Amino acid sequence: MRERLEISLLGPVSVRSEGGTCAVRSRPQRTVLARLALEPNRVVSAGTLIDVLWGHDPPPNATGNLHSYVSKLRRLVGPDRIRREHGGYRLEVDPDAVDTARVERLAAGAEELDAPGRAAALGEALALWVGEPLADLDDVEALVPDRMRLAALRHELDVRRMAALVDAGDHVAVLPRLREAAAQDAYDETIVVLLARALHGAGRTAEALRTLSGFRRHLREGTGLDPSSELTRIEQSIVHDDPALRGVGPRLRGPAPGSLPATAEWPRFATPLHGREEELVRLDDLVGTQPVVTVTGTGGIGKSRLACAVADRRSGSGQAVHFLPLAALAADDDLPARLAAALGVRVPGGQDPVHAVHRRIGSGGQLLVLDSCEHVLDPVRRLVEALLARRSDLTVLTTSRTPLGLTAECVVRIGPLAEAGDAGCRVFLDRARRVRPGFRSDGADEEVIRSVVRGLGGLPLAIELAAGRMASMSLRDLAARIDDLDLLTDGRPTERHRTLRAAIDWSYRLLPEPARRLLRTLSAFPGGADLATVEELAPHLQLPGGGASEVVALAEASLLDAELERSARYAMLEPVRAFARERLDEAQEAAAACSLRAAWARRTAAWIEDTCRSPDEAVADARLRSDVANLRVAHRTARLGGDLDTAIAISAALTRPATARDLPEVWSWALDLVAHPALPEHQRGADGLGAAATAAWLTGDLDGAARLATDGLRRDPTSVACLQALGSVRLFLGQPETARQLWVAASRPHGAYLPQAALAAVYTGDADLARRSLAAADAWAADVGSPTEVALCRYAWGELLGPDRAALGEYEESIALASGVGATFVASISRVGLASTLAVNGHHRRAIDELVTVIRYWRTTGNWTQQWTTLRNVAALLDALGRPSTAAGIRAAAARASAAAAEPGALVEAVGGPDPRPAATPETLVALVLAELTEVRREVGPDAG
Repeated sequence: MRERLEISLLGPVSVRSEGGTCAVRSRPQRTVLARLALEPNRVVSAGTLIDVLWGHDPPPNATGNLHSYVSKLRRLVGPDRIRREHGGYRLEVDPDAVDTARVERLAAGAEELDAPGRAAALGEALALWVGEPLADLDDVEALVPDRMRLAALRHELDVRRMAALVDAGDHVAVLPRLREAAAQDAYDETIVVLLARALHGAGRTAEALRTLSGFRRHLREGTGLDPSSELTRIEQSIVHDDPALRGVGPRLRGPAPGSLPATAEWPRFATPLHGREEELVRLDDLVGTQPVVTVTGTGGIGKSRLACAVADRRSGSGQAVHFLPLAALAADDDLPARLAAALGVRVPGGQDPVHAVHRRIGSGGQLLVLDSCEHVLDPVRRLVEALLARRSDLTVLTTSRTPLGLTAECVVRIGPLAEAGDAGCRVFLDRARRVRPGFRSDGADEEVIRSVVRGLGGLPLAIELAAGRMASMSLRDLAARIDDLDLLTDGRPTERHRTLRAAIDWSYRLLPEPARRLLRTLSAFPGGADLATVEELAPHLQLPGGGASEVVALAEASLLDAELERSARYAMLEPVRAFARERLDEAQEAAAACSLRAAWARRTAAWIEDTCRSPDEAVADARLRSDVANLRVAHRTARLGGDLDTAIAISAALTRPATARDLPEVWSWALDLVAHPALPEHQRGADGLGAAATAAWLTGDLDGAARLATDGLRRDPTSVACLQALGSVRLFLGQPETARQLWVAASRPHGAYLPQAALAAVYTGDADLARRSLAAADAWAADVGSPTEVALCRYAWGELLGPDRAALGEYEESIALASGVGATFVASISRVGLASTLAVNGHHRRAIDELVTVIRYWRTTGNWTQQWTTLRNVAALLDALGRPSTAAGIRAAAARASAAAAEPGALVEAVGGPDPRPAATPETLVALVLAELTEVRREVGPDAG
């Protein structure tokens, strides 16, 4: 029997065995152990461990050093407890061996207990903290989110325990802790309500009512807000001595266990958020209690910056956050569809996108941030109303110059930085020191800086723009020219926008004409641009030297915001972009900029398609993701403006890369082409129909996909796009030989669909044909060097070799190759095959883990065609594990589903199955299957070695 082991992370990292407590003296070993123990019994990739150890600067022999640390750890925790699997390591321990896992179990189980039991369980969980989480690793950057999450969990459990003690009637005992908590956060309504209930329960009703009225007054004076209706209800219950009051412990809102991760990044800032500490605290509190919160204020006041700070806080505490910038959204764009695309949700044909979005983020206390809503208020209002009307516990945070006007909306108006305070000066100094390293200010300088801040009305963006001129001006010259340029205002709200416009115009007029020309043109690129894009534009804009010096000038003037984490990329804040668009129209350059953008989009889409079929695929993947906003507006403008050449070229080039990556927004653009009256006669009409056919297939509309592809082949029998789309449809209709022939025909120009043809050959059952096809596909994929194409071949080999154990390596290699270049679709279908082979070979736990991962993935993307294939694999596993009723129910549902691939004999087997229950909706079925898999995993024994 194994020696009992306990690992502590809620304090300094330590290990306790039957022989006593052992400190892990080596810092690298502590770091590796902490990362593994934070995810016990799950594989942590070697890359993740290397990032935790060394960040962005690993040593040349990082992999070897990591292996050495793991070897030494094995001597400490046991040689069989750290296993090497799938390119990573797994710490194999009992569920309660790690204190963080034990806390989570106690916290989850507490909800099933009565109030005294809940208080005891939560007290037991809190007692496991012996200090700050990971206290001896507090400077490891990669562990900061975990430390923040655990600190937030401790606070949540503390409040839940206090609520449980109040519910249990233990009022006197809990009063000291409630008073302490209320003193620590004077705006926490949940704590104040608990304190009032405890005071009332302890016979101190007058003090309870004074506490509530004092909180109401304090909240109004400090924030201008009223408390929630819950506080008023509790106050009335106390006044009337309502007997039911003792059983109404408030529930905290927060992310549900296993809630989905954030799906979008938001800007991160290198400098602190100055002067907004109170607003940030207030917003953070409101986001925890109100369904809709809107931050309003004039342009350049810092609304987006504040929303990003709230997103940082919420994400750091473990809440799932989704961020959607709307600055580039046109008034007639389909906002729900855009949000679904940003979330990676595939919307089946004919389904309401709001339904798909709600299914993705409508539960688990998640946060949706919609940034820059003022120009699309009506669509935002309709979307938010629709989401919240569906019994959602979603919180929506918006930024807008104008409130949405919703009944449930809580509005927070932010004004300029205090002109007499230090915050504006700190903003100025931060920016000045970035453009002039080494700049120091003395006492006399500080008064000059204050005069500049006052002259700019305390507007943060205007202050940054002014400070940006410190690269080429002295402080006193700068201050003098503010007066000359009439930038001083009386600070009235109606004047602030004029101040911002003047500040931007000031920086703009100081630029040389080539830099102004570039700024105007870049306003047509809402997703920003990298230097390569600028270099493409440079000859058309007559920029000397490729435009690099103009980019530097714009960045130094704060008219472009530089993102330098990976490769340099430059974007405009929305007020700057609005100003630049006005200058573009004034210069009568809008049509030329649109034309340049269209030409850029055609070249970029073609380059992405070609490069995705090369060893540099990862570069193309990054380019596709970073330029989606620019490609979107180019496609939309071209389609609406009658430039079908550009719209078809973009869709035809990007459909295959977007399919491999499950980017529904990108491949769905092709569906918009179908209704265009000029498409049938266009010289590339067949390519447009083929791209639309692939999109229809991906939504599960197999009939529509076949019709579109067939129409395209009537126009051009050699259309690669139509041949490959029809091949996909035929394979899913159970016609592998027809699919193979179609893919072979599609491969004649350049071999691109040989891996798919080989896969279809596997499904014909002709082993000789399959091996010949796979040999040809292998040779082609090796020649082009694309990781995704090689991954498809490895997947096809796995399908041929399965269920033999030899298939495992093929699937695992496919997953690794595809994941490395963002091809999540390819990785996921390989994961399905891996799970099936694992199950047949008795590795039931690993099979269940893989199936749960991929089911959740298909649910997120909305790919029901692949989901039904996965669920049929689940049915086979459940049959083998003695759960025939659920397995039959899955098969019956798949037989009825129009999006499910055809399966020989499936309909007969399903109809004859023993499950008499009424059919569940697909979403309900998935939830039931996930619950059943979790239960089965607990029952099955550990996998063989």
